[in-house]
Amino acid sequence: MPKNMLVVSNTAALAQLQALLDQLNDEQYGAIVCDIAVSTLGCHVRHIIEHYERFVDDLDSGLIDYDARSRDTTIESHRAVARERVVGISECLRQLGRKGLTGQEKMQVRLRTDIQVVEVPTVESSIARELVFLHGHTIHHFAQMALHMRAMGLSVDKQLGMAPSTQAYLQQAEKSSRTIAS
Repeated sequence: MPKNMLVVSNTAALAQLQALLDQLNDEQYGAIVCDIAVSTLGCHVRHIIEHYERFVDDLDSGLIDYDARSRDTTIESHRAVARERVVGISECLRQLGRKGLTGQEKMQVRLRTDIQVVEVPTVESSIARELVFLHGHTIHHFAQMALHMRAMGLSVDKQLGMAPSTQAYLQQAEKSSRTIAS
């Protein structure tokens, strides 16, 4: 995989998030669709944004703590704020990509996580691994957002929230079925 492909895939996901924000109106952005899913599209957007912000803000220290998110509710309720934050994160990632990640993608970082009650452990990771996580995490939330949007009767790209490996599998299956049919 090219060194900057991790940055490219994440900035593409953030561009998709920007497009989603532009597609929604304020009412849709803050709507609770049903009693089962009490979160809003804005909640998912905030969650995605704050994970990326922790990554870019903590990168220089070498200790990434996704649990230390600010949980800024203005992101949840104001699409313009969310969009501005996405633009800022995208620029930070592009700067990281412009540096070429030469050797940096393997740079070790520590990841702090609250998985235990008594002791808060840190684990070894790398910039590349965290970029892989952030991309997968974003796709996961896109899938949840797609369900919300469909429940609201909105048009949703059928691939929104679909893992790249699933997309590749379906494309290969479709090619195979066309080959068999001919």
